[in-house]
Amino acid sequence: MQNPQFSFQIFDDNADVTNILLNIQALQAQMLIPISPNVNWKNCSNLICTKKLFRSISPHIHISAYSSATGNSREYFIKQLISGTAIITTGIWSTKVSYVQGDDSEFGSFTITTLQGKNQKRISFIAAYIAVNKGSNIGIDSLFAQQTTIYEQNCLLQNRIPDKKYCPRKHAIQRLDDLISSLQPERHAIILMLDANQTPKECYSSCEIKPYTIEWLKERRGLNDPFIDLCGAHPNSTTQIPFRDIEYVLTYGVNSSSISTLGLNNPAPSDHFGICFDNDMVKFFNSSYSNLSTYQPRGLASGHGPSVSPYMKYVNEQIASHNLWKRTVVLHDLAKNNPQDFTNEHIHQLNNIDSQLTVILLAGERLCSKKKQQETSLVPVSSEYGPPLFILETKVSNVSDKAFSLGASE
Repeated sequence: MQNPQFSFQIFDDNADVTNILLNIQALQAQMLIPISPNVNWKNCSNLICTKKLFRSISPHIHISAYSSATGNSREYFIKQLISGTAIITTGIWSTKVSYVQGDDSEFGSFTITTLQGKNQKRISFIAAYIAVNKGSNIGIDSLFAQQTTIYEQNCLLQNRIPDKKYCPRKHAIQRLDDLISSLQPERHAIILMLDANQTPKECYSSCEIKPYTIEWLKERRGLNDPFIDLCGAHPNSTTQIPFRDIEYVLTYGVNSSSISTLGLNNPAPSDHFGICFDNDMVKFFNSSYSNLSTYQPRGLASGHGPSVSPYMKYVNEQIASHNLWKRTVVLHDLAKNNPQDFTNEHIHQLNNIDSQLTVILLAGERLCSKKKQQETSLVPVSSEYGPPLFILETKVSNVSDKAFSLGASE
């Protein structure tokens, strides 16, 4: 994680982004958490461009990113927007994303990515930026100002008088407290990464922890601090300014492996140091995972009408012939309306439907590809829950009506 400031601007010839990607490769990092990258994530084109850039280091990318509602305004939609948070997941872990969420209050303080493993255990990564109203020359564009404006607009829409004591910092930490308290009973492991704009010392008065500070949140929710647990103390500073250790990694239900600050401008050029946190995900999920492979594009081209039309005809006929849709709807309704009656036998039926559909799609591709196929012989795929599938046992060079008669046997 790191606050990259303005080095994370998304355009193809940005040398800073190129260096960020190279540094991530060198670190062999599977996740990148830019805190306050100053990108307007409300503009979907920024998400698309980010994915395009990151595919140069991994073909498998998932991004959970969030900005405040200010990003929807015409003034900011096509230009930089201060703050925002993102969680970029690559490789095998991008396929384990089961849930994402942003700050549903539209204040843009945090975003969440939840991974779920084969053992059904879940771990939620939370990236957060806590606004501050001091030491900034951003003025009306700062996140503190954005959140204050959103609060006042909401009060106006609800015919309420704004509270003059309203504090976006307090609101953000309270929202994080509510979020964590909702995840803990669901047995989520939690890794909270945030730029708090607040040192641990600033969280204390003369004799106690100040309410609605990061230390207050840590104590209230029983969070662990890997810097304390593994290193014995916080770093002197997480920025180039001495004694400004304002970035935190806090955990719950996680056995941390290692944590350290990175060198200057790693992975991104910034006056905030990056923090590298290592957790054994394979051990957490109690399973082994293979590296993902990227296969060559299939011969069936979506823009080739003479191939697509017979492909769609073949697939629809096969789905109807094997009652895949009706059988899936029955299982869906059972799982939705009577989940207590959904047994392992029903899961087996659902997996069987998935296998049959895969066979149909692959057979359709072989039949309808515009590329000349070599002679092949595929064995029948039998099923307890539908008629067997007999797939292509002849040399196919062109698609003809006869090809469709080879699809199924009653």
